[in-house]
Amino acid sequence: MYQLFSMEMIASFADEQAKIIRCYSDAPITHNGSVMFSVDNERMFQNLDFASYDTYASQENASAFLLNCDLWRNLKQGRPFWILETSPSYAASLESSAYPHTDGYLQAEAVSSYALGSQGFCYWLWRQQRSGSEISHGSVLSAWGEPTIGYQNVLAVERARKEIEPVILSTEPVQAEAAMTYSDRAKAFIKTEPHRGLRHRSLVTHFYERILNTGIHRDLIPEGAPLDGYRLLFTPFVPYLSSEFIKKASAFAEAGGIWITGPLTGGRTCEHTIHTDCGLGELEKTSGIKTLFTFPMNENVNTGKAFGITAPLGLWSAVFDTESGNTLGTVESGPGAGHAFLTERNYGEGKIVMLGSLPSGKEGDAMLEALVRHYAEEAVISSRSDVTPGTIVAPRKGDNGLVWIIVNMDGKGGSVTLPEAGTDLLTHRLEKAGRLAVGPHEYRVIQFDNPS
Repeated sequence: MYQLFSMEMIASFADEQAKIIRCYSDAPITHNGSVMFSVDNERMFQNLDFASYDTYASQENASAFLLNCDLWRNLKQGRPFWILETSPSYAASLESSAYPHTDGYLQAEAVSSYALGSQGFCYWLWRQQRSGSEISHGSVLSAWGEPTIGYQNVLAVERARKEIEPVILSTEPVQAEAAMTYSDRAKAFIKTEPHRGLRHRSLVTHFYERILNTGIHRDLIPEGAPLDGYRLLFTPFVPYLSSEFIKKASAFAEAGGIWITGPLTGGRTCEHTIHTDCGLGELEKTSGIKTLFTFPMNENVNTGKAFGITAPLGLWSAVFDTESGNTLGTVESGPGAGHAFLTERNYGEGKIVMLGSLPSGKEGDAMLEALVRHYAEEAVISSRSDVTPGTIVAPRKGDNGLVWIIVNMDGKGGSVTLPEAGTDLLTHRLEKAGRLAVGPHEYRVIQFDNPS
């Protein structure tokens, strides 16, 4: 509870500072946030003018960079976000250092961030510190005033920015049809009760990667965000669900949406206690799916099968009565065998789906991605592609119709199928419908011929 109090006090301080500044200036006000900080970013930016953050994700962790873009785009909906800090080459401090980016990755970061809704891409540092805790941190210029190892990549980013600027200014990001709930309050709950060393950021990033790998355009949205325009909602790793959120999400399902909850969702009260009426409290009562047991599953003992895939099951888990819903995943071995770990039930025009455990390993990743694809098809998600993992498609829309900005992030190149003919806005060449190759760290900008 102290963590939540601290989050509220930090946000209140930001409110006070902004109020004072506005007495003397009409300049827009923001703050460099981060999912690493122990703050409630949704609450902190509530009374600021636009959202911004710092990120130092390495190329090996490019999904974390993309996660930030998909989240911060939605903290102040309808307003571009800024990246206030990222390294031109590597992050470092007195304690440790990362390795320099591969040539081309910084450009891929910048283009993907602009494509996904950013308006600013700023470096830390401009000039290397001559003293202090970050004297070894990457910079644009060295302490002695010479270009650093990342300087040429900074120039490449500027060339790319100028090249894509007309497209970025004349279009805006397409709202995704699939959303994933992100909660800093949940981060505090998991920090208090980490079970077997769980870290909220790692859990969320791993689940996000499963959606990313399917090629579905996605939003990460805070708990207070409206659900208008979405067809599919994932709510994993949120131990406490407020009554307001449950009412909003169940209304979304009743109107035809598919709400997938879990794992590790709904099992705690607002005071971080265990429900005494039923295992998952109001979530269970709303869904109509009975929870039989909650307990820690052992990945070395428990397995489950869903979508024709068998995988280890882990995490603090819930197993469900097979009679109270349509069972899609069954515990095959270990405690809880024979009961459901994945089940669904019709709710109005839509569905509520309960995922009680976390499939793990390569088989688990395949199972989760199969789950995402299954419900994306059922929800008739249209904003998606068959882009290869490591490459992204950022859809944008303007007066001339739909634009795909395609960026290779992993430096290995990739490809995607163009659903119809289009024009490459950078080369002004016609691209036929079909497979389009993208080189290492390359970006392509395709305007589709059909303006609808």
